[in-house]
Amino acid sequence: MLGNPLAFVSIIMNARNAERYIKQAIDSVIAQSHNNWELIVLDNQSTDHTIMTVSAFNDSRIRLYQTEKLLPLGMARNLALSFVKGDFICFLDSDDLWETNKISEQLSIFDMYPDLGMVYGNCWVINSSSTRLYKYNNEGHSGNIFDLLLIRNFINLQTVMINGRLPISGGLRLRDDLEVAEEYELFLRICYAHKVYYIDSTLASYRVHYAMTSLKKEYKFVEELELILEILSLYINDFESDYAAAIKKSRFLILYKKYRTFRKNSDYLLALKLLMVNFFKFRQVIILIPTLLLPVRVFVSLEKISRKIMYTK
Repeated sequence: MLGNPLAFVSIIMNARNAERYIKQAIDSVIAQSHNNWELIVLDNQSTDHTIMTVSAFNDSRIRLYQTEKLLPLGMARNLALSFVKGDFICFLDSDDLWETNKISEQLSIFDMYPDLGMVYGNCWVINSSSTRLYKYNNEGHSGNIFDLLLIRNFINLQTVMINGRLPISGGLRLRDDLEVAEEYELFLRICYAHKVYYIDSTLASYRVHYAMTSLKKEYKFVEELELILEILSLYINDFESDYAAAIKKSRFLILYKKYRTFRKNSDYLLALKLLMVNFFKFRQVIILIPTLLLPVRVFVSLEKISRKIMYTK
């Protein structure tokens, strides 16, 4: 089903030293079956041929901007958002790809349900050679999903289309005080205010790079998850009581991510201390204690089993 051909869609693409992949990313936008869009490319102080690559496209729908200085990703996305003119907003990173019907499929949902805050779907996970590694299927939640999303983020940014016509607490922008979990906080605000819709369709390809996530970044992400809970408690009345079950699950997952980071870094004493301090708060901790005896390589390879433990009620 095709969406309204007159609907105007704004696409945000932030880029820094993206010459290797950005042409593929832009080509996947140009190939969309829906043609009424603008692509806002914000170059963030690239030192390679990113600007030259983008400028080579002879398409008036593509608008290139440059930052005056190097900005954190969240601030760069906010700057790009200040240029949008469309009623619907999407994000596509400069090394990722869209399926041809991504925009049209999502617009067709908004045609049926105009009061939705967001539509999202599934994505392929690809490597540096664009080989499909596996399909990441989201959990398939539609409607009021704030409490489910509060437990963990299961939405991939590249698959999202946001309804820019509806009000969102804090506005359609990312928090400048978050560096790695800023999109998750935005999703939570959207889902608190509005219903969303999940399309059981593969809409994008998300590229992973070897060693793309450092332990320092992982720990920063954990810290920001804790901060997000504090932020939500400030603007949602009775947050702690109304969402007590989801918050408890979320806090255990934060604990687990912190524990996992300690283990990966071979910080056994910190990992042990973390489990002991939280032993009486979360009964799942007793299952994690034996994993302290596992070599780091074995522990990491058992990640899928560990995730099943995390979501045990």
